[in-house]
Amino acid sequence: MRSRYTAFCKATPATLQYLIDTTHPDHLAIVDKTELELKDDYNLSCKNIAYEGLKVLSSEDGESEDEAFVTFRIWYKFVASFEGKRGGKTRKATEKSDRKTNTEKSRFKKVDGRWLFIESVESDQTSFRLGDESEESTDVLLKGKDAASKALGMAAKARQQFGFKGKQ
Repeated sequence: MRSRYTAFCKATPATLQYLIDTTHPDHLAIVDKTELELKDDYNLSCKNIAYEGLKVLSSEDGESEDEAFVTFRIWYKFVASFEGKRGGKTRKATEKSDRKTNTEKSRFKKVDGRWLFIESVESDQTSFRLGDESEESTDVLLKGKDAASKALGMAAKARQQFGFKGKQ
């Protein structure tokens, strides 16, 4: 798990290949993608996300000795880079989103002595402070941010469902 996280952070051709090499073939069927499409997805994730932290929360055995589950939490920011000319000068800018959190439980299978990622079986985007290993977020401000984000998402869905085209 930690080595895959590091590969996402480094985002080199070699680490992208490592991600492919440590992905079980069953994953391609689960996500209905070819290896090339998966590699493109990994590449986009590496380029558009700034990973800030990883905590492995737990690991547990699966139904057989060659299956295991790892629950982990990552902190990250989406990254957008811009480049353009203005007044004869080339300007570059990079913007990052607010910090996001993903707590995930992933399934791995051991093949020829190597653990390969099969799928994410649980995922939760509840916000946690960087490094927080608790089961429930205790930060009141982050809870408020999550509630506001959820409400905005529900409002956007309602606008779309009912065809509202006024000011948003």
